[in-house]
This record gives sequence, C-alpha cells and structure tokens, in this order.
Amino acid sequence: MKVLLQNISSILLVMALLWGAGSLHGPLLDSRREYQLDHTEPLENAPPLVVFSTVALGGFSGIIADILWMRAAQLQREGQYFELMQLSDWITKLQPRFADGWVYHAWNLAYNISVQFLSPEDRWRWVRQGIELMRDGGLRYNPANPMLHRELGWFFQHKIAGTTDQAHMHYKHAWAMEMDRLLGGPRPDYDTLEQTPSRRAKIMDMPGMRELTDKLRRERFEPFSHEWPENPRWPEMLAILESDEAGKTLLNHM
Repeated sequence: MKVLLQNISSILLVMALLWGAGSLHGPLLDSRREYQLDHTEPLENAPPLVVFSTVALGGFSGIIADILWMRAAQLQREGQYFELMQLSDWITKLQPRFADGWVYHAWNLAYNISVQFLSPEDRWRWVRQGIELMRDGGLRYNPANPMLHRELGWFFQHKIAGTTDQAHMHYKHAWAMEMDRLLGGPRPDYDTLEQTPSRRAKIMDMPGMRELTDKLRRERFEPFSHEWPENPRWPEMLAILESDEAGKTLLNHM
C-alpha cells in the first residue's frame, strides 16, 4: 500500500511538473518571436529559391547544400571564382537560417578570393561582394544573430579600416565614394543632423510629417525603411522627400 501511494504521488508530481513546463511554452515562444530568435518563422518577401528550399524541399535542402559545398570547394581549388560566387549565393539561400554558412562564404569572398587578384579594383569587387552577402543576405534572414553583426563589423574594422591588405587605401576611397553617393555630397550637414530628433515619435509630431508619411504609403513607399536606396523607384521617392521641409527632416532622421 505504501509503495502504491508513493507511485501515485510520483505520477502526480510528474504531471504537475509537465503542466508547469507546458504553461511556460507560450510565453517562451512569444519571447523568441519578440527577440527574433525563432527559426521557424516564415521568411517574408524571400526570393523564390529560399521559399522553395525552406518550404518544399524541407530536410532535403540540407542534402543539396552539402553537395553544393563539395562543388564549391572544388571550384575554389580550380580558381573558378565567378562560378563559385553564384554557388555561394545558392548555398546560403538553401540554408538561410544557418549563420555559419553566411559567415564562411562572406569571409571566403572578402579574404581568401580577393587576395588572389593583384588589381585593387578587382580586390575591392570581391571584398564588397563579401560585405553584401553578409549584410544584405545573412542579416536579412538572421537579424538578431550577434555573430553576423560581429563579423560584419570585423570586415569594416580589419579589412577596410585596417592596413594589412595592400589595397586598403583603395578600399577606403571606394567606400567613401559610395557614402558620398548615398548621402548626396562629400560631407553631411552634421549640424542639421544633430538637431534632427532620433526618436520616431518625436519625428511624427513635427509639422507636416503625418501628411508626408501618409502620402508615401499611398505611393507604396515605407516611410521608415532602411532599404530606400534599393527601391527601383528611389529617385521618385527622393523627389517627394526633397519637395518640402518635412521630407528633408525625414531624410535627416533616417
């Protein structure tokens, strides 16, 4: 009888613990979604290859990626770098949540392949490809992954700002030229930028801002998107922003 009571007590205790653990499941999932740690979330606006690999292929995408990894190693040994670049893009899109894959291929482009070329222009092309792969690809699908942020920062600190690469001065100049084109001139107006509110709530309270953001949304422009320059209609959007003071303030805020 005593043993039976002990068994029943143990079963009740296990059931209570399981119920307690289950009650925490919902809040944990909410926290994972809030901090963008959930790898099962659907990929929004993903290219067809990513959607196909993550939805249709399922577990088979890993097998295909392994085959492409072996092919990529062979291409690198043979010096077929342009085909390798396309293969790297396929591999990372077959496994978009695999952060190590993004780091490896971006590092390979920016470090291992770039130094195979003597021309600073050619080297910069590969360094830039590595940066774009990690920034526009890896961080798009893994925005909260600290490793990707750290590695991207290392590219800028070591590869561009550093002096170990013989072509480092060309990298610095090329990046400065890109920033000039992005910011619309050789030197931003730092005084105006400093006076522009950095908080979105304060920006929205400024005169004409709500009317401007409504107008942008009617034109299918997201007012607070960091992907403005990538939009094919960016010149059209820029014309709207520069047409009044609220638009110029929004540009400075972004």
